[in-house]
Amino acid sequence: MSGSHPLWQHSTPIRREGTFSTVQGKKKLRSLKDFREQLVTAAVTLTAAIVAGMFGAPDKWLAAIFATVVTFGGMITFFRERWSSGRFWMIIASAMLIHLVLVWFIFGVALRQRNDVGLPACLPVVLLECFILYHAVRLLGNEGQRSR
Repeated sequence: MSGSHPLWQHSTPIRREGTFSTVQGKKKLRSLKDFREQLVTAAVTLTAAIVAGMFGAPDKWLAAIFATVVTFGGMITFFRERWSSGRFWMIIASAMLIHLVLVWFIFGVALRQRNDVGLPACLPVVLLECFILYHAVRLLGNEGQRSR
């Protein structure tokens, strides 16, 4: 058994959209970037929640803020290698515009009489939106590369 290594010592590849690294090789650098991104996401969420509270918005808007930050923060973080692509930002901006219109309609018009909407009620919609946005970025973001 002198030639074999424990399973945890093997260099297992981790695949993240467009990147390739090993667990041991890039773990610290990757975790520092992830920490910074999580810190920015938390700061955006906290700032939006404080602003909503200062303007006296009902608690349902906290669920809307959460749904927006999780969906778009997650997609922007996941597709980090596409940040230099104008096409990526057009897809994200278009999706954000559609998202904001739908959030306004759902929370501002359809649920006008409700002051509180729980996060568990929003999770299926958040997951569906993440699924759709992920595939939109994957499919539409690669269209320009196929035609070359």
